[in-house]
Amino acid sequence: MMNYYQLASSNANGMLHCTAMYLGNGTSPESRQYWNKREVKTNLGRSYALDVIGLVWTPRTFGARVKLTEEELIVWGNDDDNSLRTNGGRGEVQQKKPDFSPTKGRGSRAHITLGVAKGVQAVVTGRDLQEIVRLEALHQDWPTYPCKLGWLRDYGAGKWVLYSDVDTTVASLFDGVYS
Repeated sequence: MMNYYQLASSNANGMLHCTAMYLGNGTSPESRQYWNKREVKTNLGRSYALDVIGLVWTPRTFGARVKLTEEELIVWGNDDDNSLRTNGGRGEVQQKKPDFSPTKGRGSRAHITLGVAKGVQAVVTGRDLQEIVRLEALHQDWPTYPCKLGWLRDYGAGKWVLYSDVDTTVASLFDGVYS
């Protein structure tokens, strides 16, 4: 893995991030609408403890999957499949087997890109995660392997998720922009 994945060009300074809203060059009407939201303006500079609920590997990307709370969803502006119910919040009781569909709907694309294959952009991590969420919703009997850190599930075609049974949080800052 260390020789396959590399830091995405957007992480060249070593700063990892969870994109709340991809703004491109920041000049689109959607960008301006997002920046003008009261919730966005009032939360700039606020710190959050993001829940990392697993790791996702595909042939193109490697990322940490994030589960947003209702409070964190206030600044979430990315395009998710909103037809599914949100499953946000902390404090859930751990089961012997984890919820193999831990996020649905708004916020289900939340992630931190850890690495990408050569020539792949970081934005692809979110697309790969959306595909995993779609596969989870099929509720098929995917090959699943218990391991020290939780459960490793094979979704085929090189798509894997480690559903962690360890609570992991990372400190974050809602900055709006990174460079």
